[in-house]
Amino acid sequence: MNGPTEIAGARTHEAGAHSYVLYPDARNPARAAGQASVFHWMPGRLHLGRTTTGYDFRFTRYPRRDMDDQEVCGILRFTLAPDLPTADVDDALRAFLLSCPKDDPYWGWSSYSRDNFVPLTFQYTHTTLSNITARADRTARGLAGITPWYCETQGATSGPMSSGDARTYTTLMGRVPTQWLEEAIIDGTAPLAVNRTLGIEFTAPVRRLTAQGDWHTIRSGLLAEAEASGTGTHLTLDALSRAVGRLRADGELTMDYAVDSTVPVNSRYDGRLLDRTGCADAYFLELARAAVLEGPRATGTALVGSADGPPNPWGPSWQVAADGPPEPTLAHTSEGGYRYLRGLTVDTRFTTEFDEIRREPSKYFFNVYPDDERHDLTRVIRPVHALDNPAVRGVTVSCRYPDETGTFVTHPWSSFPPAASPWYFSTRWVPYEDVEEIPEPMKDWTPNTTYVQRNVVVEFPADVNTELFVLSRSDNASLHIEPPVEGRPFDDIAIDISPAMVNHLDVHPIRLLPGLRAGERAEVRFETVEGTYAATFAWPDRDDDRPRRWIVFPANGASFSRRFRYRTTVHEDGGGTRTGPWLERRGSAALHVRVPNLTGQYT
Repeated sequence: MNGPTEIAGARTHEAGAHSYVLYPDARNPARAAGQASVFHWMPGRLHLGRTTTGYDFRFTRYPRRDMDDQEVCGILRFTLAPDLPTADVDDALRAFLLSCPKDDPYWGWSSYSRDNFVPLTFQYTHTTLSNITARADRTARGLAGITPWYCETQGATSGPMSSGDARTYTTLMGRVPTQWLEEAIIDGTAPLAVNRTLGIEFTAPVRRLTAQGDWHTIRSGLLAEAEASGTGTHLTLDALSRAVGRLRADGELTMDYAVDSTVPVNSRYDGRLLDRTGCADAYFLELARAAVLEGPRATGTALVGSADGPPNPWGPSWQVAADGPPEPTLAHTSEGGYRYLRGLTVDTRFTTEFDEIRREPSKYFFNVYPDDERHDLTRVIRPVHALDNPAVRGVTVSCRYPDETGTFVTHPWSSFPPAASPWYFSTRWVPYEDVEEIPEPMKDWTPNTTYVQRNVVVEFPADVNTELFVLSRSDNASLHIEPPVEGRPFDDIAIDISPAMVNHLDVHPIRLLPGLRAGERAEVRFETVEGTYAATFAWPDRDDDRPRRWIVFPANGASFSRRFRYRTTVHEDGGGTRTGPWLERRGSAALHVRVPNLTGQYT
């Protein structure tokens, strides 16, 4: 089993209320006579999870009394769960197999066995709520003139997980998103879709990939696409795919490939790889990450703000680098097998489910009044954590507000380990005339302003470092999102705190590309370009496909570019070694590590 491949496309099979999307294994054409084919599958639509009393769904509004609901925030909680009965899955997969031609190199089959149908693994998921489905985004903006809105669920980018797993999402929203959700869910007067982008690792059955071009011309093309999208220098994954298509169509980016021996010669499949799969986009992104692209910097103002790029259903945006490429020419060849990560988006409107939910509003919709008196001041502070981040120990928050004597008082709160429940901070509202002297750093204070200091507390390396995970950090265990003394002034009711707001580097998942021979092992050294932090990972053999992860948290106030480099050393079976040159990369994201060939060059 080599893993799923897109070269033969995907097939969708409908069975009752459920839909299944299937991909063939890359080794299916090379299977021996009588050997069963392997297929990888996932649900083709999203399903709201259920409890014993209904749906696992709750929408809570936090309005201000006597203010016409203008001051309001909300929390939405829901679970996505396939809930697929085993017998139904068996029947559906068996029926799917009967619909496939037996003599097809990828989709052909000889017999049915449930063991040969493997649930797909999502390396990450990114979940958003929107007024449109993700696949309609281009049409809505270009032809219909609709401005889509996207509300990102907290902890939305997380993984890995099996396609059959359930996951609960929670999002804390300000006034405008709360009104959007109220119109869509409670009133039923506006459309609502849940978009979930799934990061799937595919195998490209190739023995060679090549890419050529001029980096300065390519960078100009990326900037032109960002300008056309109205996103400054940011590119969503969808916009990046458009840019790659235009660069290739204009001849400014040339790509070619040679399939490996598993792909039948002169078949209808050997010309599909660059134009019908995500391989070209992924290959370009890997190369551009070293030259003209980097991820957006973390910001403490919100989970998604102008500095992060546009809210979108495809996950974190990439940013065209401010500086020029280190080398003018792109001329790269990748020898051997290639695996790549592609984001595929599944969207569902849940029309039937929301109709059922609206019939029982007392079960699913709630109003909570944090202040029963108009002159109380309330903040709802929500800790937002990556579900699988082993580096974060907890968070601390302090709110500063004057008491009735005019003295600024610090109200602390902490969460160890990170809790899912928000902190409701409430204090007596104080008018200007009660404050005789405002401290110098707080001259912009108003009665509706709270000074908030948020900190992310990270673990010590000795507590968390393993063969699969390395945390590199300074002596600062508590990392400041706001200035450490006075904090940041907020007049929002809803305030988030997340590790994503701290400037850091998170390289994950790290996987080794094919290239090791039998008996060989690999050692990969990582360093930040500043030389401050480093990590080393080992792959004991070529069959070790477990993902690695490297997280770097620099010191408070330190200059940190989030650029890093790596090089791979192969320890050969006979005792010799070969080491490839350093390769530089930018920003947090998945990374496929290259293996040097017998001459010490990367393939």
